[in-house]
Formats: sequence, C-alpha cells, structure tokens
Amino acid sequence: MIRKLFISIMIALTSSDALASVDCTSKVKHIQVVDDGRVLIYLEGQNWSLLAANIEESIAKTWLSLALAAQASQRQITIRYPEGYNCDAWETNTPATMVRTYSS
Repeated sequence: MIRKLFISIMIALTSSDALASVDCTSKVKHIQVVDDGRVLIYLEGQNWSLLAANIEESIAKTWLSLALAAQASQRQITIRYPEGYNCDAWETNTPATMVRTYSS
C-alpha cells in the first residue's frame, strides 16, 4: 500500500514538471551560431531565442541538426522552454529543454 502511494506521488511530481513548461511551435526562419558557442533560433511569428548555450555539447549539435532539417523542409518545429518563458520576446539567455520535429 505504501509503495503504491509512493509511486503515485512520484508520478504526480514528475508529471507536473512536464506541465511547467512552454512550447514554442512554428517554422524556422533563421538560425545563428555565435562565436561564443551559442545557437540562436528565430521562429516565424516569434523572436530570437536560445536553442543551446554551447555548440560543443552533443545535444546542441543534435538540436541544431533538427532545426536545420525543419528549416530545409519548411516544417514546423516545437522548442520547449521552462515555465514562464515568452515565445514572442527577444530572449537569448534561457536555453531550450526539448526539441521536436514533425514528419508532415
């Protein structure tokens, strides 16, 4: 009984983390890699955002590849940021936490 309660509480806590985020979804208009290693992205109808803080990290390279593929195919991409993020604001300090592409 206690174990089931513990598992239920853990599921509820981890589920709330997923809800405490902001998804920015649109087509990729521009991508910029800055000399300090930051990867910036501009989504259609939104503003410049920080995709990754350091291009040397493997996840940054993966996300950059996904963004370039979405841009080349003119498909939408979803970039997830922490709770309170504003997709429409010029915000290049908060790195993304997830990137999703779509097949069609």
